[in-house]
Amino acid sequence: MDIDWEVAIDWDDDGVFEDVHTSSSGSLESIAIKGGREGAGDDFAATELRFTLENPEGVYSRFNPSSPIYGDMKPGRAIRVRATHNAVTYTRFLGEFVEAEEGYQGAEVPLVTFSALGAFERLRRGSLRISLQENKRVDELLTVIADAANWPIGRRTFDTARVTLDRFWQYRASPLEALKAAAKQELGGQLYENAAGDLTFENRDHRALEALYATVTDPLLLGLNNRFGDLIDRVKFTRAGLDVEAGLTAVWSLSPGGRRLDPGSSSPLNTIHVEYDVAAKGAVTPVAFTDYNANAQADGLGADKTAQVAIASFTSYGGGATIVFDNQDSAPVYLVGAPAAQIRAQAVRRSNDERAIEVLAASSLVSDQELADDFEFNDDAAAIRSFALWRAATLSEDQPRPRLRLLTSTDAEIAIALGIDVSKLVRVQHTTGLYPSYVDGYFYVEGYSLEQVIGEDLRAEVTLFSADQAIGSFFRISGAAGAGQDYSLIRSAGDTDGDRIAW
Repeated sequence: MDIDWEVAIDWDDDGVFEDVHTSSSGSLESIAIKGGREGAGDDFAATELRFTLENPEGVYSRFNPSSPIYGDMKPGRAIRVRATHNAVTYTRFLGEFVEAEEGYQGAEVPLVTFSALGAFERLRRGSLRISLQENKRVDELLTVIADAANWPIGRRTFDTARVTLDRFWQYRASPLEALKAAAKQELGGQLYENAAGDLTFENRDHRALEALYATVTDPLLLGLNNRFGDLIDRVKFTRAGLDVEAGLTAVWSLSPGGRRLDPGSSSPLNTIHVEYDVAAKGAVTPVAFTDYNANAQADGLGADKTAQVAIASFTSYGGGATIVFDNQDSAPVYLVGAPAAQIRAQAVRRSNDERAIEVLAASSLVSDQELADDFEFNDDAAAIRSFALWRAATLSEDQPRPRLRLLTSTDAEIAIALGIDVSKLVRVQHTTGLYPSYVDGYFYVEGYSLEQVIGEDLRAEVTLFSADQAIGSFFRISGAAGAGQDYSLIRSAGDTDGDRIAW
């Protein structure tokens, strides 16, 4: 029943995990992994990893010049964690090193504790610009963003989305912000990193089709949380309200004039990064005299130099653009005049009404607790209203939110713990025994933690949401003769249990 953990690190950043530690080799002291989210309204976070190694030779002492990895213990180095049990290997983490804490205590063997974060940490950094995308499914947009972020194709798992957006763009957003902005337009889709470190998108049907992973009847510990933050009494969603103007209009103008352009095109002064006043479609490359004017003097009182200035390159994005000017004169010139510089395009504007869709829960346990969100690229008002009605109904009721500590004393129990991941479907039956909680239902894994001090039992905990909270209750019909995951009934209006019809 032993678990052999393997922690592998790529210190020299060559794509090969040369530094490998296993629990069977004796160098690994402890390991802890935490993933998912805590609340029904929370975003998924980067998976967290902590592990402790013995450091008797000072290999992991950052200031030891004799260490074979001296100078290579840098944030961002890749770390992979696998666990092998009964000849089955589970990848439990793939992310990057963020911190090391060295510990020295007298004659005891020194220890070093490493911290690492998963895929979302890398995607949180940097910024990107996505050109205006039209008539694309949400998963297609996620692919565009992942490509722009250079995220490996082999570390993506994207469902085919149910929602197609007329228009979508991102300008100077982090890759993670852009991915989340696209994914939430699915109205019930999920974006998270799975246990193997893959960027994962589930469409809104995914959870309703999830096969049962495990049935738990005798957890080591069962806690039932009643969290105020998971309950609401109203929903306020905002639709996109986007409209494209028929003709060309100035979506950006240089102000004030007098921008200097050095001879040639290589000077940083000759490159202008702009953010549009509104989003833009079909931007045209600036035309001399029509879209820009140049002069020998910054005040515009010198010789006209517009004919000596050309556009070396022009790239338009949905929310901004980059212009590189080529000054073919031998002296600096200045952008000044009417206009000094501008970009024309079809403006993509939001309507000036509030665009809000508001729904009150029929009955609620709380008051003045609002769920608000802005679906800034989704204009399907009927679908957004239906989604709002769904959330108002499902998040206004007191529903079980179990937190389980799983038994890990048998091979079967250890296998369940090591295979746990976000979105796994678990049935909890806790209706008998000395002190039953009277919980019997289907739940989805939203958060998990695995911890082990080597030589002791594995500690595994999962946070579960009910099918309603987790957007997993859809109307299903089958020929089954009895209740179950493939069988649903149309309930009367007054019933408070049973599956709901999805939007």
